[in-house]
Formats: sequence, C-alpha cells, structure tokens
Amino acid sequence: MKIAILGAGAIGLLYAGMLSKTNKVYLLENKHSTRLSIKLFGINIKWKKQSEIFRIKPIKSGKLKEEMSVLICCTKTKDLKKSLEMNKRIIGPNTYIMTLENGLGNDKIIREFVDENHIILGMTKNNAVSIGKNITKRANLGTSVIGYNEQNRDFVTNLASTITSCGLETKISNNINYHIWSKLFINIVENPLSAIYNCTNGIIYFRKDIDLIAKELLREAVKVAKLEGLEFDFEEVYTSNKEHAASTFDGLSSMAQDVIHKRKTEIDSLNGAIVKLAHEHNIDVPINEEIVNIVHDLEKKYLLLKK
Repeated sequence: MKIAILGAGAIGLLYAGMLSKTNKVYLLENKHSTRLSIKLFGINIKWKKQSEIFRIKPIKSGKLKEEMSVLICCTKTKDLKKSLEMNKRIIGPNTYIMTLENGLGNDKIIREFVDENHIILGMTKNNAVSIGKNITKRANLGTSVIGYNEQNRDFVTNLASTITSCGLETKISNNINYHIWSKLFINIVENPLSAIYNCTNGIIYFRKDIDLIAKELLREAVKVAKLEGLEFDFEEVYTSNKEHAASTFDGLSSMAQDVIHKRKTEIDSLNGAIVKLAHEHNIDVPINEEIVNIVHDLEKKYLLLKK
C-alpha cells in the first residue's frame, strides 16, 4: 500500500516509521531542518528503554506527484486545508484521506478534496512526544479507531488490519463520531490544562485545583454533546479521562509542546469548538470559554514577540 503521511510531528513520525515496516511510505514535511535530520539519521522511535530506527526519505510538502492509496493527515486542524491544497497532486479518484487530528470539523475540510466515501475519520489514543526533529517518544501503546460506511467498509477493514500489523492497534467503527467525541473529552482537558499549568497529563487529576477545572470542562462538554445527539454519562467520561491520563502519566500534550516551542495552538478546534457549538444551541459554557481566552492570552505573549 502506498501511504503518504502529512506532517512530521510526534504522531506523524510514529505512523511514518511504524507503517514503513510493510508499506511504501512517503513523509511530507515543509521544514528543511526536519527533513534533513530524518534523511541523515532516520526516524527514531523510542518506547521505554527501546529505540528503533526507520529509514525513510522525507519529501518537501507539495513536491510528491505520485497518486497515493492513502493520505494520513497528522497536521493540526488549523493547517489541514493549506496542507491538502499543497499536496492535491497526490490525491486521485481512488485516494482515501484519513485524519487523526484532534478536534472537530476535519471532515468538512476534507470534503473539498474527496467524496464522502473516500474520507476516513479517525482518532488515536497514542500519545507521543517529539524530543528531536527526527525523534519521537511513545508515552503509551494506545488504540486507534477509524470510521467506515457501507461503501468503504472493505477498504477501511483492510487498512485497519495493515496498520495493526505494523504495531499500531487500530479498530473500525460505523459510529466514529462517538469515538471522536470520546477523544475530544480527553483533549479539552489534557491539552489546555497541561499547557496552562506546564505539567504532564498525569498531574492533572492528582492536583485538586486542576481536577476541579477538569470536571467542569467535562460537564459542559457532555451537555453540548447531548444537544448534538450524542449521549454520554459524565461519571463514565470522567473515569475514562482519568484512566487515559494515568496511562500517559509522563506524556506531554501537543498543546503543552506548542506552548513550550512558542507555536500557535489548536485551542479553537478543541475547547473553542465546544464554545461554538454551545452558542449555536444557546447555552453557556463559561469554563471552556475562559480556558480558550487563557490559552489565547498565552499565545499572544510569545507570538507578538516573534513578530
């Protein structure tokens, strides 16, 4: 299977390296320094005391012309449309676009490039941290879920089997929105709170002050999900979140990494998406709204200095 990975962040490196075991993989990345590091040293995937090197030739985003079987998007939602536009030459009539990005709204962007039957929405509970331009450190062995409909079920089943055989457990579901929201609950807590408090995922539920904020973020989000037609039990969501944080105790969220490296975050597609939907349903979500404002203030401090 010919697979292109869009983005060489922590998850992009993880998927590119692991999938290269049995597939022809192309890693598309804009930054020259990142491509050079991968070209010289390979992709280094660390797990506990183990380390494995994968030799993949990185390609500048937009330079690959060959039609792909699958394009796996590992960029942030805010960069998705621009990245797909830049690489549209590799998207043919038989190309599937799979997304593992956090947040809501990725499917609307992808619909501009392929039809409904060639969109594979997904979510992953793999947590990885970039510790170098070519090095990603796994914080857990998480499971991913990708969605299917009756028209693409055979392809999605085969794709999930291929990804699983490479060491990244992947299941399929015909109710992918449920799984995307389940992951969203994790992201609206772990991402902003680890960024604001400069802590790892596991610390969030051990500090009572942060835990109280986490609970309120989740209460508001569960209410919004119900208005969107998805029924979740708050206590089950809270328990599941705590379990995920424990399994990635030393993991650092992508938003915390963004703040450390002074990059724009994806807060608008996470808590910001909850706020937007809440407003559409005419309800208030004050804690999520405040968290969005705090993260925007953090961004302003360092993004203004960059200019």
